[in-house]
Amino acid sequence: MRSLEGMVAWVTGAGTGMGRESAIKLAEAGCKLVLTGRRQTPLDEVAAVITNAGGEAAVETGDASDRPSMFAIAKRIEAGRNTMILGLCESPLTFQAITIWRDELLSEDILLRDVID
Repeated sequence: MRSLEGMVAWVTGAGTGMGRESAIKLAEAGCKLVLTGRRQTPLDEVAAVITNAGGEAAVETGDASDRPSMFAIAKRIEAGRNTMILGLCESPLTFQAITIWRDELLSEDILLRDVID
């Protein structure tokens, strides 16, 4: 399995539940995190858990159902990084679709904004 060390992972719904736990596990695996969710306080709490453990986390408040907002966040992430982005979203999408997108993102066949748009 490919190492996640130094990769950027964008997790939506990162303030609570599966999103929170996914973000923490990705940080433990060495990812730099972009945490997105509707409520600032839970996101800040997750970011604190990650940074207190020695990881890196940035917070971008937004609603995953607001496509223009997600598109804007994706553009900011892409503009600030030269590394590949792993997009993890709590949504009704199947894991198969997420896996396909992940592989296409890693091989640089598509950009994250292509997945969102």
